[in-house]
Amino acid sequence: MVCLFSVWGLTTAGDEPAALQDAVEIVLEEPATTVEEALARRDTDAAEIQRVYDDQMSVINQKTVQALDLIARRAVAAGEIGVASEAWEAVLQVEPENATAKNFFVAIGQWDAMERKLARANREPEASPRKRTLQRVEFRCEDGRVFKNSQWNVE
Repeated sequence: MVCLFSVWGLTTAGDEPAALQDAVEIVLEEPATTVEEALARRDTDAAEIQRVYDDQMSVINQKTVQALDLIARRAVAAGEIGVASEAWEAVLQVEPENATAKNFFVAIGQWDAMERKLARANREPEASPRKRTLQRVEFRCEDGRVFKNSQWNVE
């Protein structure tokens, strides 16, 4: 069961007549009553969050590729092949099928080496310290009992 409430109000400013404020809708959702329902809600929420994340990352990646493309083109025009190579390599890390970046490396005779480097980078995780996250969970019962649990998650 879902309960809907609308909140609205009237405001006045000096001698001006009252104006209706925009209505704000508050949605209260009943808590899940079964484990299956709770997990189904979680899956639905997680899928929506993942969709929004993927959409936003697509926009960010597109902007990044555009910026790197501009840097690379300016570097080529200035004769700075090293800078251009660095920028085009970064493009390929974000967008592995980018034809312009690939054509650049083919044109300078470095596509085979770049292809091997990208394949190696995809196989080998970066040698960085492992990320540790402390997760704390607390359950409060209606009768006042509290259950606490803490654990370290290592990624």
